[in-house]
Amino acid sequence: ILFGMFGGILLDGKPVDGKYYKAVKGSIDLTVSSELFKTIEDGNHEITVLIGDTSVTAKVAVSNDAGVSEEVEAPKTADTLPAVILLFLVLAALVMSGVVCTAERMREHNKNF
Repeated sequence: ILFGMFGGILLDGKPVDGKYYKAVKGSIDLTVSSELFKTIEDGNHEITVLIGDTSVTAKVAVSNDAGVSEEVEAPKTADTLPAVILLFLVLAALVMSGVVCTAERMREHNKNF
């Protein structure tokens, strides 16, 4: 995930002011301030992280008397990229290197004549 794809966060579908979270470059290291939870009512809420044209949502139960508990479903990352895609990329690289080598040989062959 590119840091440039990070589009902010939503709380119950509404944009959250940047002063309540810190996003750091490097696979998007996101820290949400506890101050954010002090601004909302106790109960169940949804935090949504916007990344490119997709989003990841976590459900949180807020109790300002007892702190914050959370149920987070971790998003799939490039670490779980299917082997088929990786194989395709390797094969594409091999084909392209073959094309480049063939073109170079043809150019050398034509110089000799």
